[in-house]
Order: sequence, then C-alpha cells, then structure tokens
Amino acid sequence: MVYLLAFTSIDNFNKGKSATPLITKGNCSINVMGQDDFASYTFTFLPTGTVLAQKDGIKISGQWMEDNISKKINIHFSTYNPTLTKLNNSWKIKDVTENQLLIESPQANNPSLLTIASL
Repeated sequence: MVYLLAFTSIDNFNKGKSATPLITKGNCSINVMGQDDFASYTFTFLPTGTVLAQKDGIKISGQWMEDNISKKINIHFSTYNPTLTKLNNSWKIKDVTENQLLIESPQANNPSLLTIASL
C-alpha cells in the first residue's frame, strides 16, 4: 500500500467524502434542478436509515442508505405519493460540500440532478 500511495496523489486517495455526516445533521431541503415539487417538504435523514418527509404536518417515512464503495445514495419511499416516489432511485454522488450534497440519477432516461441542503 505504501508503494501505491508514493506514486499516486494522496488527494485522489482521500477524494471521496461521505455524505452521511452532512445529511444526518438535521433537517434538509431537496431541490431537483428545474422543478419545485419538493419546495414545501422538509426532509430528515436519520442515522438509522430512515428518511422522513414532512409537509403540512404530515410525515411520510422511507429508507435511505449510503454506499461508500459505489459512491451512491439509495432512497426509497413506499407510498402512493407521486412526488416522493420521484426520489426512489440509486443516486450517484457528484459532490459533497459542507452544506450540500449534489447527486445525479444514473439512468439515461432520467438525467436529473438533485441537491440536498442542510437547513
């Protein structure tokens, strides 16, 4: 392993940041580029793997999981709510900053970019 690190950039070795510490800080907003479907929702990603979507005092729960190896966030809501089921996907992590997470749908027919930002 020392040999590998000596000839590659240490920045590339540490490049992948985990999204879990960001999205489990508290309440989050979700924005899908070009849509305002989620503007009235507040999301809470719990460390236990539960995600809560709240709107007008109603909470709907789903599941989420970060896969650090494939750099993906899996989100799934078992509901008939058409807005929340748009989030059901295995999203590719594009960028993690201190206050937001940028993820992208890996499906060619659904090239949505989604931002999860801490409130």
